[in-house]
Amino acid sequence: MNLAGWCIKNNRTAFTFFALVAMLGYSAYQSVPRLESPEFTIRTALVITYLPGAAPQKVEELVTDKVESKLQEIPEVEKIESQSMTGVSIISVEVASKYMDMPPIWQKLRNKVADVEPTLPDGVQGPFVNDEFGDVFPVLIAVTGDGYTYRELKTHADDVRDAILQNGMVAKVDLYGVQEERIYVEFSNARLAEAGITPQEIMSAISSQNILKPGGSAKVGPERIIIEPSGAFSSVEDIRLLSIRAQGQDDAVYLQDIAAIRRGFVEPPETMTRYDGERCLILAVSMVADGKVTDMAPAVVAQVRDLQAAMPWGVDLVPFFSQEKYVTRSINDFMVNLLEAFAFVVVIMFIFTGLRTGLITGALVPMAMLMCFVFMPVFKISLQQVSIAALIIALGMLVDNGVVISENILVRFARGEDRLPAVQGAIQELWLPLLTSSLTTICAFLPIAWAKSDVGEYCFSIFQVVSLTLLCSWFLSTTFVPILCYYFLKPEQKSQSFDNNVYRVYRGLLIRSLRRRGRFMALVGTMFVAAVWGFRFIPSIFFPPNEREMLLVDFWQPYGTDVTTTAERL
Repeated sequence: MNLAGWCIKNNRTAFTFFALVAMLGYSAYQSVPRLESPEFTIRTALVITYLPGAAPQKVEELVTDKVESKLQEIPEVEKIESQSMTGVSIISVEVASKYMDMPPIWQKLRNKVADVEPTLPDGVQGPFVNDEFGDVFPVLIAVTGDGYTYRELKTHADDVRDAILQNGMVAKVDLYGVQEERIYVEFSNARLAEAGITPQEIMSAISSQNILKPGGSAKVGPERIIIEPSGAFSSVEDIRLLSIRAQGQDDAVYLQDIAAIRRGFVEPPETMTRYDGERCLILAVSMVADGKVTDMAPAVVAQVRDLQAAMPWGVDLVPFFSQEKYVTRSINDFMVNLLEAFAFVVVIMFIFTGLRTGLITGALVPMAMLMCFVFMPVFKISLQQVSIAALIIALGMLVDNGVVISENILVRFARGEDRLPAVQGAIQELWLPLLTSSLTTICAFLPIAWAKSDVGEYCFSIFQVVSLTLLCSWFLSTTFVPILCYYFLKPEQKSQSFDNNVYRVYRGLLIRSLRRRGRFMALVGTMFVAAVWGFRFIPSIFFPPNEREMLLVDFWQPYGTDVTTTAERL
């Protein structure tokens, strides 16, 4: 007994199974991760080293060349690019696309950087390895406050960050635009000479006073007490009142008498962020792996609106970017295209196969896609523009199995065979050829799966979705379609006639082509050559341009221009 016969004899179990597949497919469609584009591996890292005050040539000789030579020893590295600028060295390391497991490679990179660190000159800060700059942030939040300092804004931004991290759909929250604080001690050499004090003595006095390490320990009974030295600075006023005695003199002077002490920020600033022309801090929220941005982004935005009520007057939390609307629009556009393609297929089936056969084969399309949705979470396939495009590609192929099966059953009905033997005979005759045809089509997409490149990784879901959809179509064509044909298909008595205008035109063209075989083959060859020659004029593009309402402006200034000068010109 073949599977179709079993389904017909156990029709209640079979229909229950198909209904369960439909419900599970719809549930999986609702819960499958939604993204705008497929996730792919970032194979680039940055190695940044600071050498304050050094000229670009010195940075290259003392830092860049040494680090770059060491990184060339990593066999997985495909390309290294470096930039040496005033006080900073930036090296971009790109790993070959055939490697997928990046953490061990990044650890090897860090080990090489640690090996070269002792050979770098004194005063070097770093090297620092950044292998996470490829993170995607679906939600951006601006923290603004007219009249508030950066320090006060950061305090409120940290509170918001801690609250957002409680959301289970959030992986991490990065803070941009933070200005590091510093205490500046400014003096004139003339005033120091008059007091008989050197800059080194000022540095020594500050360092010896501001001791942060414990001064020792003492055992008191069963307990050991840590002794912490007093006198550490707790405010700018403490630094101002620091007494300094010049060497060989009895009188001491306060630091504020010979220098100006003020609290400020790092100059020049390393990063500057603006929202609507106003200085701000930016909270960048990233999503956990396999999450749904359509759920995470609205939840974070709603949470930010609730947190706004706890902010003091003047501090505003503005979610100015949410990827959710772009993902929703992208998926909706693709789903509309999918439904339109499905409608065209069903209409064509109605025209050429009749109402009943068209409905039966048309029912195969949504069932195959719903069954595909059931398996998508198993293979970690998300719903994004590439996987939906694969559904559209498979749409025209998955219906073929249903057409072949239903037509064969209809022919057997027309011959007068009984329903059950006709259905079983059709499946017995066609299950292997249809499986072979489906597997052959799947093999046509194997180059995408085998491609060891970024494009192959990005488009891998095309192979996955097409394979799943075609295999589901084959299974349903040998179970779901036969049981529908058994109950709803009626034999139609038709006599084939070749006396019509279409056949006469085709017959005339065929006879002329056979009589002038040489000319016909020359015409075909010429058309082929013309098509190959004209193919070069077709524009090549991997994906169409992004139509997102976003504008990126590159503002170039001469090298060495201060960042504050750039900010004033914007």
